[in-house]
Amino acid sequence: MSSDNKSIKNTLRDIGSSTDIKFSYNTEIIKGDSLISYNFNNISVADCLDTIFNDNIRYKVSGDHIILLKTTEKKAKKHIHTITGTITDSQSKQKIQYVSVYDVDEKYSTITNANGFYILNIPSGERYRGLIYCKKGYIDTIIVIRSTEKSKIDIELEPSITINPPKFQKVEPIVEERPLSSFFIPQEVIINADNLEHVSDTRFAQVSLLPSIGTNLSSYGVVENNFSFNILAGYSKGVKGIEIGSLLNIVKENVSGLQIGGLGNMVGGKLTGVQTGGLFNVNTKSVNGVQLSGLINTALDTVTGVQLSGISNILKGRMNGAQVTGIYNMTTKNVDGTQLSGFANIALEDVKLMQISGFTNIGNNVDGVQIAGFANFSKGKVGGAQIAGFANFARSVNFAQISGFMNIACEEIKGAQISTFLNFANEVKGLQLALFNVSDTVSGLSLGLLSYVNKGFHKFEISGDETFYVNLAFKTGTKRFYNILAFGIDPVIFDFTQLDSVKFNSLYTNNRYGGYGFGTEITTKTRLYFGLDLTGIQILEDKSFTESFTTLFRLNISVGIRIFKKSGISIGPTLNYLISNHKDEAGNYFSTVPPPYSKTEIQSTFLTSTWIGGRLAVRI
Repeated sequence: MSSDNKSIKNTLRDIGSSTDIKFSYNTEIIKGDSLISYNFNNISVADCLDTIFNDNIRYKVSGDHIILLKTTEKKAKKHIHTITGTITDSQSKQKIQYVSVYDVDEKYSTITNANGFYILNIPSGERYRGLIYCKKGYIDTIIVIRSTEKSKIDIELEPSITINPPKFQKVEPIVEERPLSSFFIPQEVIINADNLEHVSDTRFAQVSLLPSIGTNLSSYGVVENNFSFNILAGYSKGVKGIEIGSLLNIVKENVSGLQIGGLGNMVGGKLTGVQTGGLFNVNTKSVNGVQLSGLINTALDTVTGVQLSGISNILKGRMNGAQVTGIYNMTTKNVDGTQLSGFANIALEDVKLMQISGFTNIGNNVDGVQIAGFANFSKGKVGGAQIAGFANFARSVNFAQISGFMNIACEEIKGAQISTFLNFANEVKGLQLALFNVSDTVSGLSLGLLSYVNKGFHKFEISGDETFYVNLAFKTGTKRFYNILAFGIDPVIFDFTQLDSVKFNSLYTNNRYGGYGFGTEITTKTRLYFGLDLTGIQILEDKSFTESFTTLFRLNISVGIRIFKKSGISIGPTLNYLISNHKDEAGNYFSTVPPPYSKTEIQSTFLTSTWIGGRLAVRI
């Protein structure tokens, strides 16, 4: 952009049209008809202005406006400049309430009353001053006037075109709308700060008793401070440095540095640094640093760093770091870090590293570890381990589920499921170890008192051996490891022609048993299969199990051949060991179970017997 002999007024207009900036100035300061020549290429607006005015003009920025003021003039004697006037709507001609009038140099401001009237007293020695008239819903008006003792300036504001937000859009309350803020901050101060949100001025330090009483005078919510000390409570636009308050610090926009509140801190923008509150910290946007409070930390956007509180941390966004609290942590989005609490951790989306709590953890996908004193819940996939004192619940697990009572993986477990009572998984690619295991398919090993695999190993067998002519067994689990539920009877054969009451009663005193065991089976590509079973059975030699006990442990090695797809016949030797304290009518230790060739020994309080036998079984 270049030109020869062009007026300053048109030059400023050209700069404004190419940058969407509006210039405001007094023609007594700048002669708009003065001609200049220029060649501006790839330089900033500030450099353009310095070139045009040779550093004789200073400027203030307000939104998309730049206010030009003279710098070389000598200040007049300091006096009070009183400005009054009425603000009206340019279209309806109605008086406008709550219009902010702001002096850009001294940072004094006021708002209009119900009749649109305002009065602004400014102690200053400047010959010229810039004033901003603004209100939400209207186009800002900026003027530059000569400073006198009294001025009457009436302004008409032009309504702006507003676009209504979508219906049903959920908007979080701004920091000034929270109950504690509205208690401390006068409504006029909030309105003024809202009108002047595009205005930003910086002061090195300020001291406030309350949000309406302090060195920032009427410009609370407009000024950004490097150092801020609030005796009771304070309110400012922003902090770049340090803010200390004995009760409450309220910041409209951003905090960068250190913020200490005896009661708490409330920030409407971003926090970068350290924030510590005796009871609470509330941040409407992101936190990049540390939040430390005795009661609760709240952030409505991303946290990159640490949230540390005595009771709870609440984050309606993403966590990149750690949440540490005494009771519970809640994050509505991903946790790319750690949640530690004494009671509960809740992540409505994914957890990348770990959740550790004294009671329960809730997450979606968990890439790392969930450790809880009671239960872990994952709606998605657990890429690491779930460890709980009571139960674990997940859609799928890639490493381990370990609990004191129960584990549930609705889809898949790759690794180990270990609990004392129950494991459930749709597909097991690893180990299941519990009292009861339930699954659809197992490509690993399922160990327990009873393991049911829907697409696994389920066989009924009828067998006979040297001690029990009729045995029933149900085998369930997998071929690698199955459980055995066994039942048997030794029928009494007697002469029906000699039937009397004594012999009739003997029908109810024949040997019967119930037992449990486990085994493994190897199949070949031919029809052969080989089995190894170990069972323990409790035999009823008296009318009830309470009168005496007889326990038989049996190891059976068998070889079988499949006749049809699910049926077959097998035969093999058995190694038997029996222990019993059953007595005969004379009171001697005696058992009817061992065959005559067994090796029987009488101990002081029981007898033992060992023998080798054989077993023939039919599988159906």
